[in-house]
Amino acid sequence: MRPWYKYSERSDDYQTSRVITPFSKVWGFGAPVTLGLIIANTAIWFLMGFTSSLKLLDLHDFWYTIFGMTPSMVYSGHVYQVITNIFLHSGEDILHLLFNMYLLWVFGPRVERIFSSRMFFAFYLVAGTVGSLLSLVMRTIPGDPILLNSPSLGASGAVFGILVAYGFLFSKEKLLLFFVIPIEAWKAVVGFIVIESLFVIFNLMANVDHWAHLGGAAAAAIWMLILINKTGNKTEHGWHHGGRRTVDGFRVDPSRSRSSKKGFRVIFRKPPDKQSEHPEGSDDEPPPDWFKL
Repeated sequence: MRPWYKYSERSDDYQTSRVITPFSKVWGFGAPVTLGLIIANTAIWFLMGFTSSLKLLDLHDFWYTIFGMTPSMVYSGHVYQVITNIFLHSGEDILHLLFNMYLLWVFGPRVERIFSSRMFFAFYLVAGTVGSLLSLVMRTIPGDPILLNSPSLGASGAVFGILVAYGFLFSKEKLLLFFVIPIEAWKAVVGFIVIESLFVIFNLMANVDHWAHLGGAAAAAIWMLILINKTGNKTEHGWHHGGRRTVDGFRVDPSRSRSSKKGFRVIFRKPPDKQSEHPEGSDDEPPPDWFKL
């Protein structure tokens, strides 16, 4: 994935160029749910810190206990916690928020453009909630009072779900792992899941809810497999940055206009045998014809 690159198109009578940036993935190409989730999570984090600093609402006794996912509280009737906890992040560690929001910012918009905003929001909630439920079950089985009364919070389960969906949809796309190592998206996703599994098996980084990560990933994988089975088609395609014509793997419903506030619907179709060139093109070569800005 190249978060920064230059798009250019030339003909005999005109020339256009535009620089595509990470900001374009959110604001320039319509990913309102992704943007809304980032704003909501960040606003809640600041609200937690503000009320805690003024001693209005205690960080642990109120925010974590009431809205975090604590197994003993869920069993006592606070079932809503399996959802609310995915909008909270550690008030003592801003890196928890920044890491999750960065991944959501990078990977969320493209998945949202494929799913449609409404479906993407449902997917986000399902992945996060299933992650919470798996964490709930796996922390209940040992019967340890410490685990039963320890709250967990964070969007990591939902974010892991988005990573898995991205791995399905853009499996051959190259990512820069740790900003250095080039690796195909599906290999990176499998690697993350293996690492999370090893953390669980060897009880490493016990202060991280690895079961929530694995639950979100499992929910996303099942979602994608059902979608593929329902359509009978593969998911590899060349969709990128708001192209609206037929592309490998998907086509856009022409019944919806560009100005529609509800966005547009993407329909799976069987891709041709020969894959098209990379939709981003390069600095010297323009993208395919369907990529119009």
